[in-house]
Amino acid sequence: MVKVGEEYIVKIDGINSQGQGIAHIEGFVVFVDYGLPGEIVKIRIYTAKKDYAVGKIVDFVEKDTHRVDPTCNVFYRCGGCHLMHVSYEYQLDLKRRIVEDAFKRIGKVDVYIKPVIGMDYPYRYRNKAKIPVGRRNGKIVVGFYKPNTHHIVDIKKCIVQHEDTDGLIETVKEAIKKFRIEIYNELEHKGEIRFMVAHRSFAFDELMVILVSKKIFDNAKKIARYFKFKHPNLKSFYININPKHTNEIFGEESRLIWGEEVIKDKIGDFIFEISPVSFFQVNSIQTEKLYSKAVEYLSEDSNLVFDAYCGIGTISLCLSKKAKKVYGIEIERSAIEDAWKNTRINKVKNVEFIWGRSEEVIPRLISEGKIPDAVVLDPPRKGCDKILLDAIINSNVKQIIYISCYPPTLARDINILVSSGYRVKEVQPVDMFPHTFHVENIVLLEKD
Repeated sequence: MVKVGEEYIVKIDGINSQGQGIAHIEGFVVFVDYGLPGEIVKIRIYTAKKDYAVGKIVDFVEKDTHRVDPTCNVFYRCGGCHLMHVSYEYQLDLKRRIVEDAFKRIGKVDVYIKPVIGMDYPYRYRNKAKIPVGRRNGKIVVGFYKPNTHHIVDIKKCIVQHEDTDGLIETVKEAIKKFRIEIYNELEHKGEIRFMVAHRSFAFDELMVILVSKKIFDNAKKIARYFKFKHPNLKSFYININPKHTNEIFGEESRLIWGEEVIKDKIGDFIFEISPVSFFQVNSIQTEKLYSKAVEYLSEDSNLVFDAYCGIGTISLCLSKKAKKVYGIEIERSAIEDAWKNTRINKVKNVEFIWGRSEEVIPRLISEGKIPDAVVLDPPRKGCDKILLDAIINSNVKQIIYISCYPPTLARDINILVSSGYRVKEVQPVDMFPHTFHVENIVLLEKD
């Protein structure tokens, strides 16, 4: 029986979808933090469950040659990145293996996984930062959470965030002191400021800052002016009010304190307005590659296309260049409002957005006789509801383009579609999140 505190020498057989090495002790599964396939390591168990255990490396017997010194000095303490201890080229190879394993083990589909589309410069790529604010031993700490905790690792810079974020971290600390802002204590449920969220447009050099607080600060406008003084490209300053005792970052109300309601960014030829709670892919450079692949997959004779979980309409608008008509469906009302604005900004006439659950709207459209030539699926991590998949299957949609950042649920849904007569034509991973275990995938399925 594997016990906490005991040490073992194990060989790493593979890697799981969380970026941990997979080993076995007398057939019992052990996940190894930062373990790489092929390595032989001495580990110490720190978690032991009925079905698995988790250990950390205390020494190497055989070390993988792809290991490198992390480019971030808080990598092993911060939970933001997971693979900075290996070369970038090897990161791409590991992500391909993660996808391949999910398709074989969960999807029961033996299909070729194409090499991951990587970045020329895999740093400073994130256009959005969500940074918790706290206090420890009387000191202000602003950074990211230590893995599986709410312990904030204090940082001065983050090399996967845009450079503006580094300055904002310092500005938040200065503003807390200068304006005597009380920091929220989640144990006592007292205080004000909880998070800083920043959106940075890569295309237009525009910056939006949202301070998440239990309430509006008395001197909110002075704080906004201070941020503007420190960051001349600041275009929007909000306070989001979150009085609830919850792990969710945003509350229901975002109040504009200074500047414009939105900032703009660009994907390909299209301009998009971004509000405080808009979903916009965090890596604009790779998003353009991903959406270009979706447009490439779409058949030239596509008259009608459904874009499920469409968000603010990014994919819908890209598809409009090739399809005659696109319906975008989204549950978030604010996202639908933004999507309509984006069609007007870009003068797109052949896209229509519908507010509602994709699982309800698409079956209704199909029952009304609107049979699409293709459906684009870009669901949350939990994957697609079976009601939606059944409606697509029963209508004999010719093409399905499935986009997902979570290989396990993607593979599960692919299994359902393949079992119903669809063929996987291509699986293309895209590295949207360098130095993490996350990997975006786009899959083309067709039915004869």
